[in-house]
This record gives sequence, structure tokens and C-alpha cells, in this order.
Amino acid sequence: MEFPLFGQQVAVDLVNTLWAYAGETVDALATVEVADRWLIAVGGNPLGDRGTLLQAAGDEFALRVRDEEFRAALQALRDQVRALLSAAARGEPVDPALLYALSRTAAAAPSRLVAGPGDGERPQVRRVRAGPTAAVVLAALAEDALIMAADPATGTVLACGTAACLGLFVRDDPRRRYCSPACANRSRVARHYDRAKAST
Repeated sequence: MEFPLFGQQVAVDLVNTLWAYAGETVDALATVEVADRWLIAVGGNPLGDRGTLLQAAGDEFALRVRDEEFRAALQALRDQVRALLSAAARGEPVDPALLYALSRTAAAAPSRLVAGPGDGERPQVRRVRAGPTAAVVLAALAEDALIMAADPATGTVLACGTAACLGLFVRDDPRRRYCSPACANRSRVARHYDRAKAST
């Protein structure tokens, strides 16, 4: 199974592990194997704190979905993050219980900053977390989603303009209305078809 990765902040990539294809809903977190492939694929993508999941987990061998419990927790977190970012995309208030649940997940593997020599005049600062890999990854993802929802500097989260799409995206261009080039193309084709049908 291939899954859509748009190189956006990881919280958005997490939400987009559930998508529509040919009228069917596809879930990239439905099995341990596919969830593991997704986690490895997004390991180097940016988090809101400018770190990555790979850095949070400590190394590439730790960044793995190895069991059903972790997979199910990742899927449940995805549903919470989808609710949070969808509310943000619609400009609606967020359920306080959802904010509490995400905050609790983020607190399960507390983070701290570690500084060391950098490549030039500035030191290198990175965030590290303590705890089992599953707790570390889930905490980093929950924190990433909370940062996205609260900090306007992370960009505006929008729902894809294609009616059948479930995707969200961060608007990086004022004209952007779709989560991917494929959705933009589907929309163009549909509009062309509608115009052609109306003229006959």
C-alpha cells in the first residue's frame, strides 16, 4: 500500500493516513506493517518544534511500530488529531476534553532541550524525550498537533477542496485549495466534464 505524503508537518501527515481512493476509505494505520512503513517514511519530516520523530525516538532502529498496541494507539491519536485540525480548518472551537486528552498524551513522555556545539557561531539545540518509543512518538505527535492548532506561525490548516477527499493541508500558497496535485487535477477534470455536459 502506498500512502500520500506531502512533506508537511507530521501532524498533517498523520491525519492524511486516512484518505479516500476510488470511493473507498483507505487507512494506512490499519496494520502493524503499513503503520511501521508510514512511521519510517515520516521520521525525518519536521515537527512544530523544528525537530523530527527520528530525533525524538533517538535513532532509526527505535522508530518502529512493532506491535498491535502501538498501532492502535497511533490510530486513536490520528482520530484525535483529525478532530483538532479539522476544527481549526473550519474555524470552530475545539472540545476541551480533546485538548485535555492530547495534552495528557504529550505529557506521557516529557521533553527537555539539550544544547551542544553547532556548525558555526550558534549552538545546536534539540528536544529529547524520555520513555518507551511508543510513548515518545505519541507524545511528539500530540505536541506537534497542539502546536499546529495554537500557533499561527505554523500556517493555516485547510480541508482539501475536492469534495470526496478527506485530506488536510497547510496552505503554503494563498491560491492553494487542494491537498495534492492529484486532487487539484481531479477537480479540474470534474469542472471540465461539467462544462462539457452543460453545453450539450
